Amino acid sequence: MNVRKTSYNPMLKQYGGMFAKAPYTMVEVKYSAAWNRTSITEGVQLLDAALASTSGDIIVMAHSEGAQVASRWMRTYANDPTRAALAGRVTFLLSGNPLRSSQGGGGQMIGLWENDGTRALPTPTTTPWAIVDVARRWDGWADWPADTSNKFAVRNARKGMTSFHFNYNNVDIYDPANTVWHDGNTTYVLTHENTPPIMRSLFANPNLASVLRGRIETGYQRPTNDIAAPSRSAVTA
Repeated sequence: MNVRKTSYNPMLKQYGGMFAKAPYTMVEVKYSAAWNRTSITEGVQLLDAALASTSGDIIVMAHSEGAQVASRWMRTYANDPTRAALAGRVTFLLSGNPLRSSQGGGGQMIGLWENDGTRALPTPTTTPWAIVDVARRWDGWADWPADTSNKFAVRNARKGMTSFHFNYNNVDIYDPANTVWHDGNTTYVLTHENTPPIMRSLFANPNLASVLRGRIETGYQRPTNDIAAPSRSAVTA
């Protein structure tokens, strides 16, 4: 599920296309993904129907507004015994999640209004179903700074809303450089990125990436196992 209302399905290339080939079979759940008052409700209904009619193990890949749809479905049916019975074979794989509830950077929409007038709540972390929530570091929709007085962090996150948010093609969810932590049934994955998106607008010297990254990261409260700033060799290589 994806936020863009287009005939092109970007999920085919997500994560290097690993889920678009054997042993997986990708089935698109088409809904009117757009900023209108009915798209999330419609998406929840279609997702529910797809889950009910599909046998075997299921990975629900949901990006951006699709992650909002998946989050709403989980919140709606968290105490439903029929849907809970799917827990043994359904995993949610979210990306670019505007409702990402995580330590440090979280979803930018939390506390605001979703397009159907519902107050945006964080994706639940304790549900019957396993959740893997992936964010590119500095994708402003999913990785918004905790300290919004940090102008570097906010400006960088806003740049990432476009430059990072719509490109998860090369994300490797198994990359050992990722920062991974757990909360309830949720596994959070935060990518390692050497070059902040703000550098593209500042035309900064690549050798300053480490310094700039340090300033940006002071706007976040990362998990204790987060990766240190990249070395000069990593920046200039």
